[in-house]
Amino acid sequence: MYTLERQQHILQYVRNNKVVKLVTLTKEFNVSMETIRRDIQQLVQEKKLEKFYGGVKYIEPVEGLMDNRITEQLTEKNRHCTSMCLFRRGW
Repeated sequence: MYTLERQQHILQYVRNNKVVKLVTLTKEFNVSMETIRRDIQQLVQEKKLEKFYGGVKYIEPVEGLMDNRITEQLTEKNRHCTSMCLFRRGW
């Protein structure tokens, strides 16, 4: 298995399990601890995983949440803007 392919499988595995020990990953992917550490280091730098002593945790992507907030705030801002325009016109 190539590095990028293995990293994608690791990411998927951690996403499904939320929190995983490094030892579990070495057994699951049949690679050395050093290989897992290198793969994890790359995924941590990409802010896809969070490392802690002896394991990793999946980080939920923020983009989707920000898009929802922006859309919600935009709707609210439009409503306030319309109200202010009507108020200034004296309607």
